[in-house]
Amino acid sequence: MLNYSTKDVAMVGILSALSVAMGYSFIFVPNIEMISASIFISGYLLGVQKGIVVGIVAESIFSAFNPMGSGLPYPFLLVSQVIGMALFGAVGGMLGRWGDKFAFTTYRIIFIALAGFGCTAVYDLLTTLSWPIAAGFSGNQMYSLIALGALFSVIHLLSNSLIFAIIVPSILKAVNLSGRFD
Repeated sequence: MLNYSTKDVAMVGILSALSVAMGYSFIFVPNIEMISASIFISGYLLGVQKGIVVGIVAESIFSAFNPMGSGLPYPFLLVSQVIGMALFGAVGGMLGRWGDKFAFTTYRIIFIALAGFGCTAVYDLLTTLSWPIAAGFSGNQMYSLIALGALFSVIHLLSNSLIFAIIVPSILKAVNLSGRFD
């Protein structure tokens, strides 16, 4: 059961809203996005459980009200998106527990980039397969669909790896300077 203080609820709400805003900020740029990094950062700062909640809340809002097409008519896709973004929050929360969370050594930065790559790979696989599974595609049809979407996934994987290696540590350093998340 979730037992959150008023401050916890406020932080989850604020970081969920920020994540949604970051998602919409790059909406017209294919396969380059910041919502996953925002959710990861939320988990990193707030912990696993709250990171998962931010992922669920932010992605539910982002997908349901997406001007490029709502996820509501496609429940399998919506659930896949929400699970994928909850994973970003959970992994961020796990990495935030590791040692001095604001000491960005080369190893930590590489690990954050690899975490971003791995979570993005899982997210892309979940969302790519959600519709064909719901539609009853055969295994061969699903393999074809994955092959056709591979270029888009590669762009997403590379861009998120760079975002997680460069932008995420920079944001976390700035947050640390604020002294709000010790």
